[in-house]
Amino acid sequence: MRTIEDFRRYLQETFDAIEGWCQHGPPDFYTGLEATELATEAQRMACRFGCDLPMTTAGTPQDALRVLGRLLGWSESRCPYFDSRAACNYLGITEQSLYGLVERKRLVPLRGPRRTYRFTRKQLDTYLASPRP
Repeated sequence: MRTIEDFRRYLQETFDAIEGWCQHGPPDFYTGLEATELATEAQRMACRFGCDLPMTTAGTPQDALRVLGRLLGWSESRCPYFDSRAACNYLGITEQSLYGLVERKRLVPLRGPRRTYRFTRKQLDTYLASPRP
C-alpha cells in the first residue's frame, strides 16, 4: 500500500468482510482467528503511515471490528480529501449521481492522481447545505 487512501480502502474492505462474517451468526474458531489476525496486520500497516494509536489485542471478531473502526476514523482524519467513492458514501448517493453533479457543475472537484476526482469535506458540506433544484 502506497497511499493513505489505499490503506483506508483496505480497512473498509476488511471491516465489511468481518462484519459480513458476524452477520451470519457467531463465527467459528478459525474465522474468529482470521479476523483477529487481520486486525493485528491492519494495526501494523497503520504504524507505517504514522499512526500513534496504541496497539490493542483483538480477541474476538467484535474486538477486531472495534480496532478497524478506530483505524478507519484515524485514517479519515489524516487525509483531508475524499475520493469519488468516499464522497458518494458521505453524500449518500451513487457514483453515477456524483458524476452527474460534477457534469452539471453542482460540485467542482479537485483533480487527483491519474485523473481522479478529489473533494474536500467543506465542498461536500456546502453541497449538502445548499437548496436542491
